[in-house]
Amino acid sequence: MDLTKGHVLVRQDTICNYIYFIEKGLTRTYYLKNGKDITDWFSFENTVACSILNFITRQADRRIIQLLEPSTLWDKPNAQNLIHPIIRYVKSTLPFTSSFFLKKISNLEKTILLVLDLFQF
Repeated sequence: MDLTKGHVLVRQDTICNYIYFIEKGLTRTYYLKNGKDITDWFSFENTVACSILNFITRQADRRIIQLLEPSTLWDKPNAQNLIHPIIRYVKSTLPFTSSFFLKKISNLEKTILLVLDLFQF
């Protein structure tokens, strides 16, 4: 799909239902804190954009994903099926995890990307 600069892929306090593969373009993931927007992540061409914790736990999140330039994306709603074992593990351990684990969520994103690559998704 071809989308324009400024398009919002994931709105605040909603659930991210897709993993967006970026063929062309750039996204920014951010959240609002005390009236300021705080950039959390950038996703570039040939990578993915997704609010990983939100996608896995299926709980609304404060993160917003917005396009910073005209972009060509491929959305994969069923990618969750490919990473089911990871999702099951995270859901089972999340109630017992510390804030340290939550800060290390980017490691989970790398694992998900590896799994998607292994399945040539």
